[in-house]
Amino acid sequence: MSNFGEWLAEELARRHWTQADLTRRSGLPSPTLSRIISGERGAGRKSLARIAAALEYPVGVVAEAAGMGAYRNGDSPALVRLVEVARALSDADLDELTHLALYKHDRK
Repeated sequence: MSNFGEWLAEELARRHWTQADLTRRSGLPSPTLSRIISGERGAGRKSLARIAAALEYPVGVVAEAAGMGAYRNGDSPALVRLVEVARALSDADLDELTHLALYKHDRK
């Protein structure tokens, strides 16, 4: 599957749900869900959590489908953002970031 919108659309079809069903169950505005499903926008942490609750899935399952596999309940926005940034780095830059993080960690 190439994106979260496709995954979510397949989940709805598998359950015989409409977007209106997911809107009702998640409490997310219909235009927001429509843009997520169409791929026009991504889903943020709060949206992922509400979608997960509506689908009765652990947040991690939905986050993984959205490409945010490091997400766990309680992760700070800074940690989630750091993971997103790290995924976009080259191997050399990721090694440098890892060394910096370990240096900061060891200085505690």
